[in-house]
Amino acid sequence: MPDLSGAPESASPTALAAGPVTQGWAAPAGGSTTLELLGHLAEAIHSTLDLESVLQSVTDTATRLAGAAFGAFFYDASEDDGDGDVFHLVVLSGAERDAFAAMPAPRITALFQPTFDDRETVRIADVTADPRFSALPPGHLALRSYLATPVTGRDGQGLGALLFGHPDPDVFSAIAETRVTAVAAAAAIAVENARLFEREQAARERAEWLAFATSWLNAVTASLATATSAREALLAVRNCTLAHGTDGLIGIGFVEGGTTLALHSPHPTDDDPTLPWSPVGPDLGRFADLTATGAVAWPTRSALEAAHPDIAAALPEARALVALPLQGSLPQRGALVSFWAHEREFSAESLRIIQSAADQVAASLQRIAHRHGEQAARDQLRRRLVELTEVSRLLQRSLLPQHLAEPDGLDIAVRYVPAAADAEVGGDWYDVVSSPDGTVTVVVGDVEGHSYAAATVMGEISSALRAYLSEGHPVDVALELLNPTVELAEVLVTCCLVNIDPRTGEVAIARAGHPLPIVRTAAGTRELEVAGGPPLGIPGADWPVTRVTARAGDRVVLYTDGLVERRRASMEERTALLADTVAGCAGPAAECADAVLAAMGTEAGDDTALVVADLLAR
Repeated sequence: MPDLSGAPESASPTALAAGPVTQGWAAPAGGSTTLELLGHLAEAIHSTLDLESVLQSVTDTATRLAGAAFGAFFYDASEDDGDGDVFHLVVLSGAERDAFAAMPAPRITALFQPTFDDRETVRIADVTADPRFSALPPGHLALRSYLATPVTGRDGQGLGALLFGHPDPDVFSAIAETRVTAVAAAAAIAVENARLFEREQAARERAEWLAFATSWLNAVTASLATATSAREALLAVRNCTLAHGTDGLIGIGFVEGGTTLALHSPHPTDDDPTLPWSPVGPDLGRFADLTATGAVAWPTRSALEAAHPDIAAALPEARALVALPLQGSLPQRGALVSFWAHEREFSAESLRIIQSAADQVAASLQRIAHRHGEQAARDQLRRRLVELTEVSRLLQRSLLPQHLAEPDGLDIAVRYVPAAADAEVGGDWYDVVSSPDGTVTVVVGDVEGHSYAAATVMGEISSALRAYLSEGHPVDVALELLNPTVELAEVLVTCCLVNIDPRTGEVAIARAGHPLPIVRTAAGTRELEVAGGPPLGIPGADWPVTRVTARAGDRVVLYTDGLVERRRASMEERTALLADTVAGCAGPAAECADAVLAAMGTEAGDDTALVVADLLAR
């Protein structure tokens, strides 16, 4: 394993072990004092996180300090393999490892029990005279003097033990026992540091894998959204999979309405409709039956041949294959089938991710089947969008605008913080939209509720509002046009729209039940008193417009209630903290947005949208 600590390489264990061994605190053999050896050991422990290298240094040093002929570190692998009764030899000093290669791992015998179970140091002048001693295994090194000390973590958990031996009796003194006990404490630090590093590394690898899976799911979702036929849906899944580095994918297919569609091409050529389509041997309809109770996977060629020799014979190049059910309200059962040119493992989590894509394929096919009925198609699309959103919370960010206007004369920064891990999905959003007349509208909104349905409605409403603003409608008219859509969704939506003319500084604000904006001007920082109307979703409502004039250097901050709502603080206190933070930030909009999130905290049970807009000098 490479050294990821960034520290220099450790001292050579063989250098520490060189030379004969003698007794006495002052001068161990090799010209090094006890303090020098312990200093080298401390340097080795802190210079690398490679457990075996550090333990070799520990064992070599302890063997020299004890005056032993040989020493060994035995590691308690119960945390790794669940077998707490067996200890594994990790490193050996003073003897060749071959001397122990054929011997079984030591179990808790009467001789080992005080050290491994009771965490006691054991020193025996002549082990052959001890009643706890049984005969040595064949081939074991000659042993008379015996010294063993436990390696114990800070929490008292046994991590392993250091064992030392010598063919002569009465070799280990009380001083030697004290020395190796001190070294055992260093060994405990090494083991705990290495375990912590391994856990962090595993967590980092899992986070990277989840990021990859999220990116792939987002790409599949976006591609399927524009598919108008089953063939396009299949191409979308195939191309997204290849584009995200799934090496070796050579075939993919599914069943639509009883018709088998198969694509057999290892290299995409954009979206060329002439990509080769070919049957792949056995009718893929068979996989619909095989996946009736869930996903099936064969990670190796031999597994596929043993389970279904006819399929294996028809796919001679396939070394791994996975088939997943296409669930939903399709006319007939279907299956999504993929196969690779090399063997690969399929974890339960990876199958769930691929099944999510299969669920999206099924949803896409159903949407396509109903595209000719206008009202029916809208109803179906809404249900499918809900299903797609429910695949994973990780897809929520894909509903936020991916491309924001970057107008001249304004410096705008946006931030979105999802709710805490134990909270449900919310419906907060932001947007920046340019109008034909050269003005720019900054939007922040919040759909009531915390559910996947709320997130889906947010996507529909934010898209509609963007369209109205892009057409040039004033902020109050845009809200009036949007209100029927919100009524049909049977939800309430709060939002605040700030339309800015960067050329003149003229500002028009419409507020629908949303928190007041924070403004910073030369006169100070405060909540801007803005006339407002009710939340969207109330029939017959209207929204007055507040007009002000901004000057170069003025700043407006829009946010959703997740930024200021906390159980242990009032809204007034939190809003005052927000205003103070905005007042104290003289940097650009992005710096202010980061400062606000840092000061307000992101541990809320609700998601948060934030927009900071500065009027630049004209």
